Amino acid sequence: GEGHGSGYLVDADGTVVTNCHVIAGATKATAFFADKASFEVEGTYLIDPKRDIAVIKIAPPGNRPALQIASQLPRKGDSVTAIGAPHGLDFSITRGIVSAVRTSEQMKEFGLDDHLGTWLQVDAAISPGNS
Repeated sequence: GEGHGSGYLVDADGTVVTNCHVIAGATKATAFFADKASFEVEGTYLIDPKRDIAVIKIAPPGNRPALQIASQLPRKGDSVTAIGAPHGLDFSITRGIVSAVRTSEQMKEFGLDDHLGTWLQVDAAISPGNS
């Protein structure tokens, strides 16, 4: 089969963060950039299905910019941007705000016992492919 998803570069060494479901079951994967460059996925550092996070490795991507990971959580009302490939439409952007910051204990109140960590509720339009 063939799938489609999104992720982001976090350093010059080729570390990419994506969702676990994007690479689940894959025997081969390729990362594509907006400038049409592509890099084969060389391996994985972390796969966490409960949090739907995967950290993967590609070759160093040259001078392509990495997204800096925030040193602290956003607050309610802060601006957010979702960049992805909703319904296969690559490099789409949508904006919104953080509607709430919820702990795993609060998620249990909603019957979501498997949601570990801190969860950000946002009002940015998220469609399949905005992984």
